Amino acid sequence: MLSALVVALARALAVAAACGVGFYLALAVFHALTPGINEWHELSRGNAAVGVVMGAVALAVAVVVRPVVGTQPEVLDVGPARIVLALLFEGMRLLLGILAAVVVVSFAVALTSLLTGELNEKLLVQQGNTAVGWMLAGVIVGAAALLSEPVSALISLVLRAIFA
Repeated sequence: MLSALVVALARALAVAAACGVGFYLALAVFHALTPGINEWHELSRGNAAVGVVMGAVALAVAVVVRPVVGTQPEVLDVGPARIVLALLFEGMRLLLGILAAVVVVSFAVALTSLLTGELNEKLLVQQGNTAVGWMLAGVIVGAAALLSEPVSALISLVLRAIFA
């Protein structure tokens, strides 16, 4: 019972810390994909289109990472001797989930920009075009929603192969 409580508390703290890091990392990648736009400046001046897209990036990270951290705590009730290994395993799942979320967001934005041809999403979002901001938000969150379960399964397979 005590080991399950320790694992649950450690998981909650790790996820909370990873959320901040994951969101920051995803927004940093978004920033790298949009050279010429200072997202924080645009937010401070009230650019709703940038706010919508950045909010979608943060939501996409949560959508992709959710199944990764959704393991039932009972599964991790491994006893005191293996508690560190169980927490390491969970930490690696979380880090890989965040990395996968960043890749999903990056791929969705890059592919959308490629497929829309003459529509310059970056410029339109910078100019405050909320219609384009919402379109990109839909692409980002939609890609994350569709890929969250396959990403979780892939991460589990990779980590099982490593720790087997």
